[in-house]
Amino acid sequence: MSVHQNIVTLNSSEDDLSKHIVINEGDEDEIIDNNPLTTLSINSNYGDITDLVRSIRDKSLNNNVTALHINIRSLPGKFEEFKEMLGFIEENNVHVDFILLCETFLNEHNAHLYELPGYKFEYKNRRIMQRGGVAIYVRDNIHYKVRTDLNMFIEGEFEAIFLETVNIKKTTIIGEIYRPPGCNLASSLERYDELFSKIKHYKHIMIGMDQNVDLLKIDSHQRSMDFFNTIITNGLVPTITKPTRITATTATIKDNIYVKYSDGIDVSSGILVNDLSDHLPVYCNIKYKTKSNTIKSKSKTFTHRKVTEHALVNIKYALQEKDWQFLEDIDIEESSKQFSRIIQNLFDIHAPLKTITIPAKHLIREPWMSKGLLKSSHTCVQLYRDTIKKPKTHPVTKAYLKYRNSYYKLKRKAKQMYYTKLFNDYQYDIRRTWQTINNLIGKTSTKSTLAQVFKTDQGIVSDPHKIANEFNMYFSTIGHKLACDISASNKTAVQYLHTNSRRNQHSIFLTPTNEDEILKIIGSLKNKKSFGHDGISTISIKSISNSIAYPLSILINKSIETGKVPETYKLAKVIPIHKNKTKDQFSNYRPISLLPVFSKILEKAMHCRMQHFLEHHDLLYSNQYGFRRKHSTIDAITRFTTDTVRALDKKQSTLAVYLDLSKAFDTINHIILLNKLEYYGIRGTALAWFKSYLENRSQFVEFNNHQSDVCNYNCGVPQGSILGPLLFIIYTNDIPNNLNNVKTILFADDTTIYLAHTNPNTLFVIANREMETVTDWFRANKLSLNIDKTKYMIYSNKIIDTVNKRVLLCNRSIERTNCMKFLGVHIDDKLKWDKHINNILLKLTRSSYAIYKMKDIMTRVQLRMLYNALVQPYLSYGIILWGATFRQHTHKLIIMQKRIVRRIYGARYDAHTSPIFRSLKFLKLDDLYKLEVAKHILKSFKMTMPKSLMDLYIPTYIIHNLHTRHRTRYRLSKPNTRILLTSQSILYT
Repeated sequence: MSVHQNIVTLNSSEDDLSKHIVINEGDEDEIIDNNPLTTLSINSNYGDITDLVRSIRDKSLNNNVTALHINIRSLPGKFEEFKEMLGFIEENNVHVDFILLCETFLNEHNAHLYELPGYKFEYKNRRIMQRGGVAIYVRDNIHYKVRTDLNMFIEGEFEAIFLETVNIKKTTIIGEIYRPPGCNLASSLERYDELFSKIKHYKHIMIGMDQNVDLLKIDSHQRSMDFFNTIITNGLVPTITKPTRITATTATIKDNIYVKYSDGIDVSSGILVNDLSDHLPVYCNIKYKTKSNTIKSKSKTFTHRKVTEHALVNIKYALQEKDWQFLEDIDIEESSKQFSRIIQNLFDIHAPLKTITIPAKHLIREPWMSKGLLKSSHTCVQLYRDTIKKPKTHPVTKAYLKYRNSYYKLKRKAKQMYYTKLFNDYQYDIRRTWQTINNLIGKTSTKSTLAQVFKTDQGIVSDPHKIANEFNMYFSTIGHKLACDISASNKTAVQYLHTNSRRNQHSIFLTPTNEDEILKIIGSLKNKKSFGHDGISTISIKSISNSIAYPLSILINKSIETGKVPETYKLAKVIPIHKNKTKDQFSNYRPISLLPVFSKILEKAMHCRMQHFLEHHDLLYSNQYGFRRKHSTIDAITRFTTDTVRALDKKQSTLAVYLDLSKAFDTINHIILLNKLEYYGIRGTALAWFKSYLENRSQFVEFNNHQSDVCNYNCGVPQGSILGPLLFIIYTNDIPNNLNNVKTILFADDTTIYLAHTNPNTLFVIANREMETVTDWFRANKLSLNIDKTKYMIYSNKIIDTVNKRVLLCNRSIERTNCMKFLGVHIDDKLKWDKHINNILLKLTRSSYAIYKMKDIMTRVQLRMLYNALVQPYLSYGIILWGATFRQHTHKLIIMQKRIVRRIYGARYDAHTSPIFRSLKFLKLDDLYKLEVAKHILKSFKMTMPKSLMDLYIPTYIIHNLHTRHRTRYRLSKPNTRILLTSQSILYT
């Protein structure tokens, strides 16, 4: 039987639900208002992807909404075949708006790896049981929100996910429901009723469903009839009327797409005969008779400057012939403009900026999928059609299985050959190598992917220029608005500045720069292709650094001498970067300022002088670990945990408050900052330079190649600048001076305040007294505290009842927690580190899965590189703190590490790993701990450790002056309490 005859046979099957979807005359009153049963003519047929393409393409694309429902039975296992099917649809210029999946078999370790180009991905997966799960892919030109109130997810019983599309005139509920087989149908019917009652007032609904109820049995099975009546009485119509799961002996309708539409529509639906799963995929296409308001996907454009070797030679030659003496004779504003104009003109002549357009069409098909393999894929699907209703022993089924297995082998070989060649081509280009690896393992960043539609107080905005202006208005005013909302303080910032400290009597002297320093500064800049408003990137400047070092030294010296920063250096191009939560809110983005590259060089020169002055006079707080040389996050965590351990050893309890700031860099007050700079010794021309640096700053936002109007701002320091972080730590440097009975750990805008005492009541009394000072200090300095994210924790060997105790901040009670993420490390209140280790285990599980996906594609050398990027950092970060904790916790990491190295080596699951570690030159977890501890102690021995940590380890010669052999060895303290023996602190190991 031919393929065409087979499909005809299926379509003429007597098993058809459409005979039940009939309304007899006189029955209208029994049907709810606007029931689309009265207008729909249901007729779903079998076909292939070509039929789906033809069905949708024949209709107006502007008025279509298309949904595809698949019980995929393992998205990880079928992902490549799934993309093949979608790729064929996309290549025929047909777009599926919603892909509804059930039985995804996703889990918290792998779900993030299955993004699709051109789609947003929403999913709900099981956490306790295996398998199951539901997901929805949404076309990225569709604006929607997740309906958490409808996401009824009861593992193994009823699993649902729902979205609400938010268009200007039309709102549609989109959902996917999976009812596993074997669960109580009566309970399920109650859940269906509960769910549908919440959405019955919506006029437009589309729900994909595997209900595991056979709709062909509604005449003979009461529960099936009850389910059917539940669907119909809620105004929903099944669009699939023929069997979707067919075996040699059975045919059932368990998969369907149910719709509800009140206005005039045209519905077409069908069943795809495809071997993707044992459940046939089904689709439904809705054609509006009124114009749809779905926003079309737009092509994206960006500017790019390709600098060839020939262009560089010409630019360098022109620069060498230039006489730069004229820069000495004109003021800083004019000289900076002329210098930038000369450089920019040369690049525009020899390497002009070009606009590159990326079409809205997204490539879902894999790049290694050749035309021959595509043809084999279609042949495989055609052979599968012939096997329907035939047993596995049938010759036709055997022929299909043999062909399919051969096709899979060829596909794997083609993939391996493609990526082997790619990695060989990129062996000297680490950036492209990692781009390829990240694409392979599904680790694609969505931070730079912006929404196309945004919500404002005036409604929904989709015009790119308006969005850019809204972004700019938000970014340029948020700091000032937050500062205005801060309550007034009883003291001024200057008064707090003079508390418990004296004004620095020394003043900074700004030494002039020279060509050697300029070359060193340019060499230290990161190789970036991004650029500010002048269109010149860092990587371009690096290539001509020798030719421009001299004129740059003239400009920078002139800026230092006059105390002026050129206006052109203070104009920032701002790029919005998504932080978290929904992408349609401006408040969920943070600004990254792209300044002219010459501004970065000027800032770097000033940063070096400032840093040297601050360190020479020891002006920065000793426990400030952010943005300082030889200071790190681990140093900050070590200081805090060792203080806490020592308190526990003295039978004291520690109360720690973890402060959180809102928009910390955006709310810095310029007048207060200048007063603090003067107090610390930045005076005269240097202070005038910083005043010039801060005033009259302006910015514009670039969104999808559209630029906003330019806005000025007079609050905050630019994020992405070189001086910004240093100015911030100077701004907050005097917090500890105003606190008397507590200790403080600072890391940029992360502030931790803690104290220890034997009496828990005294802890709260002191903490609340100091929190009053903290509150007033932040008010005086115009910094906004985020009370909701500020937490406190108590570290104690005994149980402390806090029912009637509170810690107040800004007259509000803050929440107590038993675990806090502190600078990337999860610290629990017992210092057992089990929560942090579980977090590492979760990340390693994801890394293990990524390596598993790559083991047949990448060489062992490449897999070692993958290990060093995806495994090693998680194991080594902070290991000196948690590496010697309870063996029952670290044992899980040891097992996972062994599993990963076996996969890299290609060894059996039970192979002995010691030879494998030696062969791959990897350190076991225990050895890694010993190495990191040794490196940590070596820093102390060589005195390269921060001064604040030098008191942790005491050499013998400090205790006595005898010239013994071991006088340089460290004396380890002995713990007084048993908890210290079990927690294995770095102090006692």
